[in-house]
Amino acid sequence: MPDQLPTQADQAATLETQGVRDAAVLETAGVREAATLQAGGERDAQVLRAAGRHEETALMTAGQRATSLLWEKTQAGIARMVVGTVLMGCLAVLASIIFLIIVGKLDSVAIAVLTLVLGVMSNALFLVVGFYFGRTNHTKVGGVASEETR
Repeated sequence: MPDQLPTQADQAATLETQGVRDAAVLETAGVREAATLQAGGERDAQVLRAAGRHEETALMTAGQRATSLLWEKTQAGIARMVVGTVLMGCLAVLASIIFLIIVGKLDSVAIAVLTLVLGVMSNALFLVVGFYFGRTNHTKVGGVASEETR
């Protein structure tokens, strides 16, 4: 009876065993695929976080550059006004000296006052212009050096 055909019960048992094996293989493959997708997702998340930090750094640097540009323009305006004021003050002192010489009223008190005015204006000029050139960066406006450029 070796040539006997398998019975329906035998066929059902074989199919059931094969189905269990197929289900186990599919489940294992699913776990592997899920783990792969999760690892890929974590790598993608790390890349996105790094890109976000880079974008934040770029925005921060751009903001600092804009602020530095505004500050440099403000300092330049202040320096121009102080230089103009001192030049006009020097011309006024010179005109006063010439006027006092012509009128004949140039005495030691007038000379002392005019010398004091010239000294104060000179100090103001060099203080403001010195701070202007000391605090501005004319080659590159603003920003903080990044880790790569340090």
